[in-house]
Amino acid sequence: MKIIQGIFAVSGFMLLVSARADIELVKGGKPAADIVVATNAVQGVNLAAKDLQEHLEKMSGARLEIVGAPSDTFKNHVYIGENEFTGKLGFKPGDFKNSGFRILAKNNYVILAGVDIHRKPAEYSSRGEGLKKWHEFCGEKFGFGRGGEGKGDYNSPLKIFTNDDPGTWYAVAELLEQLGVRFYAPYADGTVIPEKKTIAVSEQDTKKEAAFARREFCYYGTMRDDGDGIAWFKRLKMGNNDIIVFNHTTDDIFGSKEQKQLHPEYLACDASGKPIGGYPDGHG
Repeated sequence: MKIIQGIFAVSGFMLLVSARADIELVKGGKPAADIVVATNAVQGVNLAAKDLQEHLEKMSGARLEIVGAPSDTFKNHVYIGENEFTGKLGFKPGDFKNSGFRILAKNNYVILAGVDIHRKPAEYSSRGEGLKKWHEFCGEKFGFGRGGEGKGDYNSPLKIFTNDDPGTWYAVAELLEQLGVRFYAPYADGTVIPEKKTIAVSEQDTKKEAAFARREFCYYGTMRDDGDGIAWFKRLKMGNNDIIVFNHTTDDIFGSKEQKQLHPEYLACDASGKPIGGYPDGHG
C-alpha cells in the first residue's frame, strides 16, 4: 500500500434528507438502469460517472452502461451532472455559497449534480517557454512558483488539477456511502465495498454545502501521476472552490538566482553586508 503524507482539512456539511421509496439500479445482479452523461460534460463529471459505474459493478457484478441520452431499455435512469434531460425534469442543484451538491431521487430517476469547478492549464509555468512568457509579462525575472495560481498540480491520469472542485463527483461519493461503500484509505485495500445483487436508492432530496471553500491537502511526491490517490481525495470531497496562493510565495517570486543577482537589495544581509542564507539555506 502506498502512503500519503500531508495535512488536510475536514469539511462540514448541512443535510436535508427524506427517504420514502426506492429506485432500483441493479436487480438480481443485472442492470436495472443506465447512467446518463452529457456528451460535452466536464472531466470531473465524466470521472464521477465512471466511478459510479465501477463501484456498482464491484458491488453487484452488473455494469451499468454510460450513455449520452436515456434509453428505452430501462425504466430507471441515473443522471450525472446537469444536462438537457435534467433541465426537462425541472432540476436545479440549488444556491451554494461555495462547494455543494444535490442528490434527487424520485419516481424513476436519480440525479447527482453539484458545483463543478475545473481549471485550465496556465499560459505560464515555472520552466521553459512558460517561464519566459511569465518574465515578459512581469518585466522582471520573477519565479512562477509551485503551481502558480494555487490550483495544484495537473494530474495526468485523471486530467484534472489536484485542487479542482468537482461537486458532481462528491454527490456520487455520497451516494456510494449511502449504499455502504467506505473510503477509509486510498487504493483498493483501503476501500470497503459490500456485495449486493440488488441495489436501490432511497427516494430523497439531499443537499450538502461545504463549511469551508478551500479544502486543500499537502501531498508531496506523486500528485502528477497518482490517479488513484487523487481520486481518493475527491471521494472525500477535497477541493478548492476558490483559490489563493499562500505557500512559499515570497520564495517563489524572489528566489531565482537571476532575480537575486539583479536585485541584491531585496535580500536580508548580515552586519558585513553579506546576504543571509535564509531557509531553505541559500534561498535568501
